[in-house]
Amino acid sequence: APIPLSPISSLGAINPHYCHVDASVPAMEAIQKVPPDPSAVAVVETTPDGTRKILGDISAYKLWKCDYVAAAWALINLSAGQFVIGADDNESTPISAIPVPPISSSLVEEIGPGRSPRAKKFSSRSIGFLNSQAHQMAFGRMRSMYRGRSAPLMCKSTSSLAAVMAQMLSHRATHVWVTDAESEEDGVLVGVVGYTDIFNAVTKSVYPAAS
Repeated sequence: APIPLSPISSLGAINPHYCHVDASVPAMEAIQKVPPDPSAVAVVETTPDGTRKILGDISAYKLWKCDYVAAAWALINLSAGQFVIGADDNESTPISAIPVPPISSSLVEEIGPGRSPRAKKFSSRSIGFLNSQAHQMAFGRMRSMYRGRSAPLMCKSTSSLAAVMAQMLSHRATHVWVTDAESEEDGVLVGVVGYTDIFNAVTKSVYPAAS
């Protein structure tokens, strides 16, 4: 088949050496493990048989688009699973129930001469948090809630190169997480595909190494 229509698995475009953290670890630990390319860490739930199910990811691509103040507070106070999923204990808790971090001078917006400074607006909605008590919920329920909002960009190992590139370009993403096409369960992670992986796979196919 032409290269664009070939499965990413047969092209060798899947990078199995992806960076990951368990959903229960502090979100800050995930930030410390972010690799340079792609700049993303998968947040996973490990099953009894040792497979990893992806719940979400923490990446430069996503952090760049979020509310920096809210993200900084969440990284310090939440687990990796809570950070990527968000939760609403009873599906009725208002946004205002989230504790607002103390306002420091760096969070104060200067208005102008003769006027009092005011605190910058704290917004948690932009990163999907509805309740800071997310740890009281089971990760199974949290995962289903997360998928309904902004699930990580994923494809199957049998997806064509053209389909994967279309996903990345349409979402302006730096990477796509690859799941096992043969698994009976959804979200079983087998690797990641970034632009470097695609470039290496394509050039290797066009210019095979001399024997």
